[in-house]
Amino acid sequence: MAPKLPVPKGPSVAPPLSFAPGSATDEELKKYIYPPRPNPASSPKHYAVWQQIASCRPQHVPTTMSEFQTTGLEESRNWSGAVLPSTPPDDAVPFDCVIGSWIIPNLHPRRAQNAFKDGDYQCYTWVGLDGWTNSDCLKIGVVLELVVINGKIQKRSTYAAILFRGEAEDTMNVYVFSNFVVNPGDLVTGWAWVTDDDDCTTGNGWICNRSSNKWVSASIDAPDGVVYEGTSAEWIVAGKNPDAEGADAFPNYGATVFFNGLAHRKEDGVVSMKEATMVNAQDVKSSAVRDEDGVIVHSATLF
Repeated sequence: MAPKLPVPKGPSVAPPLSFAPGSATDEELKKYIYPPRPNPASSPKHYAVWQQIASCRPQHVPTTMSEFQTTGLEESRNWSGAVLPSTPPDDAVPFDCVIGSWIIPNLHPRRAQNAFKDGDYQCYTWVGLDGWTNSDCLKIGVVLELVVINGKIQKRSTYAAILFRGEAEDTMNVYVFSNFVVNPGDLVTGWAWVTDDDDCTTGNGWICNRSSNKWVSASIDAPDGVVYEGTSAEWIVAGKNPDAEGADAFPNYGATVFFNGLAHRKEDGVVSMKEATMVNAQDVKSSAVRDEDGVIVHSATLF
């Protein structure tokens, strides 16, 4: 049985205030867990997104990782969005990087007889690698929660987070970035990628709040037995199954749009999210449709 994955860690050395990604060396980008510079010749679209953000010189936020106190995200049926398998299986080249941008949605409680339904509501928006046909997976995104007591909203919280799971784990690990502010309505870009160094596979997650021009990142050294296979890339809105133990209610979230969705293959070359398959949730009213510029994921109240 594969061991449990360790807690993700941010850069061991924080980048200086003068850090400029566009002029940084590859070694500096790696040290600060900043997304590696794509090849402009073989992956021009990937490079264009990277360069657009780098030219804004976003500011790094010193942060620590803390485990999100939840009973665990069991999302096998209740997620919707876009899935891009690295098919055909006979000659598939694995993905080692996925990126995407989206607007953080705003949660609203369910209603019953014109009143808010009490409950703890949770919703997750993320981009990620693996988890479609295998267990080990790596994701970067945003956790949203809403608490309703006696028909009144008591709490709203939004966190940037890394989500991951190893083969030995039944539910998703969720670790949030402290001191990093994200809010509904903010434009964020997430980047998840895998590096292989000295026989150690490292999963990396980076997220930039484009509205505040700030970023955080962290990495996880996978222990023996945990493999990021790169068999799929995803752009997803997820919630817990309603019949899961300790399940949180799935909210109305309006809609969010994923765009600039790209998955990079290990042997160079990028596949667009536009080629992905649309998937709808099975037990809650959350579904995805393709748009000219991306993918719209919407809850029951939108259409």
